[in-house]
Amino acid sequence: MINIKKILPVAVLACVLALSGCGESVSQEAAVDVTARPLGQSADSKTEQTTQPAKKNAQNVYCSYERLNDNEKQIYDEMCSLIEQGRTEFELTYDEDDIAKVYYEVIADHPEYFWLGSGYSCTITTTNGKKLVSFKPIVSDAADIEQRKLDMDNTVNAILSSANRESALYDKLLYIHDYLVDNTDYDNDAYREMERQPKSDSVNDATTAYGTIIKKNAVCSGYSAAFQILAQKLGVPCGRVSGMKIGGGSHEWNYVILDGDYYYIDVTWDDPQSENAADSSASNKTYDFFCITTDELRKTHIIDSDQFVPDCTAVRYDYYRYNGLYMDTYERSRAENIIRNTTGSAVMMKFSTESERQRAVSELIDDNAFSAITGMNRYIYTMDDAGLTLTIYLD
Repeated sequence: MINIKKILPVAVLACVLALSGCGESVSQEAAVDVTARPLGQSADSKTEQTTQPAKKNAQNVYCSYERLNDNEKQIYDEMCSLIEQGRTEFELTYDEDDIAKVYYEVIADHPEYFWLGSGYSCTITTTNGKKLVSFKPIVSDAADIEQRKLDMDNTVNAILSSANRESALYDKLLYIHDYLVDNTDYDNDAYREMERQPKSDSVNDATTAYGTIIKKNAVCSGYSAAFQILAQKLGVPCGRVSGMKIGGGSHEWNYVILDGDYYYIDVTWDDPQSENAADSSASNKTYDFFCITTDELRKTHIIDSDQFVPDCTAVRYDYYRYNGLYMDTYERSRAENIIRNTTGSAVMMKFSTESERQRAVSELIDDNAFSAITGMNRYIYTMDDAGLTLTIYLD
């Protein structure tokens, strides 16, 4: 622990900054607009994509840390050490702007610090030309924070124990995707109340990894925070991206690095219970947003500016391609093979173009080839425009 020295200040500056939007986890003291928002930008923020270089092959799973300079990394390491010690106020000798910048990167990298908000207050004292910054993040006022931390650690470890039964890293990542979809209820009430102030405890929890993993109720920022923790624990570099869905509404999702390449993953939109699921009445999870490209993502998502945005172009780990469910050109024999080898309750396919997908729909659905292959006359199907997928749910 660091002892706080009592000094007679020559100059004292107190300031309070706060961020707003989807992904915010606790109430704030004040709201002051700032240009750079690492996470949780407000819905009226600029939405032009900005891409910055990053170390794609870095072994560190904390993506924001990898983009910092040496001085900022030193602040980051010291701040994380203090947080791990249970400190909620830090005395630091660095520049206050650097401290604020690094704090945002810390909470962007560490959603397991779910009790910390994006707002903070800082007091700057100067004595004999030496500056000391007392930095105090806004902290959840829940009385059982220590028990919550313990519950999180135990549950995360249990999930990872099951995930690690898979041999391939891809399958481990898929396991945590499926776990979150299968065990989380999308919290529509919290989503509708997001803009209200002050936020209720249930709304705050729904935006955090804690609310997702322990309470099993979440909005998009809760899903993405929980997925980030689990992916990082598996050794997969993972970050979060804020933005909007086309048509309005703030949103948050993830990116990962697999074998040196970036991929986007949106667990929320693969949950059939979420507002944006292709068929919210279906009980089947989807994989339309598992390891997709930037071009595919931008068909449905708008990416906020002033944040790191990876350019995702790789397709190797796209769920449909990786599992042999993708067709450059529709072929009846390929489709029949996919249908006959389906062991779940939904047949899934992905196509290179809309015309190829329409060829599949024309033969399989309109001309009843699917019924002829399966002997089934009752089924429903959905088409996702972003990923050019066709999903047929078996009755």
